Amino acid sequence: MSVKSLNAVYAICHFSDWDITNLQLQKILYLAHKKHLGENDAETPLVRSFFQAWEFGPVVPHVYREMKKYGAGIIEKGFLASRCKRKGLQQTGIRHYYKICK
Repeated sequence: MSVKSLNAVYAICHFSDWDITNLQLQKILYLAHKKHLGENDAETPLVRSFFQAWEFGPVVPHVYREMKKYGAGIIEKGFLASRCKRKGLQQTGIRHYYKICK
């Protein structure tokens, strides 16, 4: 089951207790996405976004733009809460992949 990338971002931030930077977030999002593809024969992506190869690793550009205001600092608790679906975070499998990739 694919989810919108910002919903995945919210879930990762939530599962990390909001103790995560943009760089860490991008790496965990990418690793979780790849792990999901490997476990599901690349049939269904974890997130509905494309990654780009940037200098410090893979990035979902629109996620980066949303988070860049935090620079290298910790992402603000609850950021994106009003724009993301929080119901069913467990069903997406993101928690499973977050634990593996962290």
